[in-house]
Amino acid sequence: MDGSGTTETNRAAPGALAEIGLLLRRRREEVGQEIATISAITHIKPHFLKAIEEGRRKDLPGTAYMIGYIRTYANHLGLD
Repeated sequence: MDGSGTTETNRAAPGALAEIGLLLRRRREEVGQEIATISAITHIKPHFLKAIEEGRRKDLPGTAYMIGYIRTYANHLGLD
C-alpha cells in the first residue's frame, strides 16, 4: 500500500491485462493449440487461461500467481 489505500495492482492500467490476453490468444491460435492442451502442459487451470485471454482480472488469483501464470503461458507460446 502506498498510503492512499490503493495497491500496485489497483493502479495498473485497466486495459493492460486485456491487451496481454488478446496477444496470448492470438498467438495460441497462430500455433494451433487448444486451451485444454496448454493447461495440461503448463498445469494452469483452463478457467484461469480463459480469464487471462479475456482480461478478467477478478477471476484470477492473487497478483503473484497471475504474473506467474502469464509468464508461464507466454513462455509456452514462445513469447518474451
